Amino acid sequence: MSDQGGKNRVVEGIIRSRGEMPAVHRNDGGNDDTAYQAVRVTEGFPEMGFAVFMRNGDFHGLFYHLVQKLRYREEENGEYITLSHGEQTLVIRGKHLRETFQAIMSQTLQAVYEYSEDLYPDPYPEDPLVNRIWIHDLNPPPKMEEEN
Repeated sequence: MSDQGGKNRVVEGIIRSRGEMPAVHRNDGGNDDTAYQAVRVTEGFPEMGFAVFMRNGDFHGLFYHLVQKLRYREEENGEYITLSHGEQTLVIRGKHLRETFQAIMSQTLQAVYEYSEDLYPDPYPEDPLVNRIWIHDLNPPPKMEEEN
């Protein structure tokens, strides 16, 4: 029997240690000097998992031991990293993502951040950029009916 509460505390701890998306939008006068960083990577030692921060405010924690399949590919509209994680599939689209793929392989990726032009100034053309992240539940949880 698994301790779901304990697992959630571990995931929350991992996410907290990875930082978070900026709370103030650039259009509101904030974060004009906050540089966008697509990923956060540790140097030399593996991690338990990594956090995924979406531009809509959602965030997810993924454990490396649940990564089942990992793929990198280049297409006309960008580079893609696809991974299977338990009952979810994660797809990252962007540019200059080869090092991100290597960081996942070596388990040194701490966090990945989806770019939002409302939150960050324009990134430099040579910097990694994650312009879209999709997370698909293969077996979505059932909808819960509200009690009267």
